Amino acid sequence: IFLGESGHSGHEYNYAKYKIIKYLHENHNFNVVIFESGMADCFHGNNLKNQNDSLWLLKHSIYTIWSSTPTLMLMDYMISNNLKIGGFDYQNSSMGSTNSEFLKMIKTLDSSLINETYQNDVIFSNYIATTVFDENLSPSKLDSIKTLSKLLISNYTKLNNIITNQNDTSLAYYSKIISNKLFLLNNFENRKKLSALRDSVMSNNIKWYYD
Repeated sequence: IFLGESGHSGHEYNYAKYKIIKYLHENHNFNVVIFESGMADCFHGNNLKNQNDSLWLLKHSIYTIWSSTPTLMLMDYMISNNLKIGGFDYQNSSMGSTNSEFLKMIKTLDSSLINETYQNDVIFSNYIATTVFDENLSPSKLDSIKTLSKLLISNYTKLNNIITNQNDTSLAYYSKIISNKLFLLNNFENRKKLSALRDSVMSNNIKWYYD
């Protein structure tokens, strides 16, 4: 059920969505809510939501553009009733290291590869969040981002190969997040291409959740 995005921070609109989600959960057993927000961010938020409060979940999962009292109420309801939160966007939806935290949860893989990827992913994620679309970005800064992206592409490809070879369904979420990461890393220089392909990527992610 897609509730749409006719408004972001509007109180009445978000309160209506909160009431609809609450109704669907209580009367029809719906238990997953996915947002147009980062898949990695929401994965991290979902895994730690029961150890934190609704304000933490709001800040460490979805885009801040939806910050409103009704959305905070929804987060509180989701924690209290153990509804799962997911994201279907490949972009970062929260600042800091949240978008990279999923790497720390992959306990069965090479720790040195995980640590190296995590450290570089935090740098890359925060860097492109503030500078990658700057038309006046200096050639030296762009070269630095390109070098970092090539390293991350190599690391994420290795991680995904290891995950795929393990044939462990519990690792499927990690593999999907990594595929989204690789898409961004391979296309971050071309903003027009990213914008043109974003809806297609997000619709594929929604279908993945459904399947």
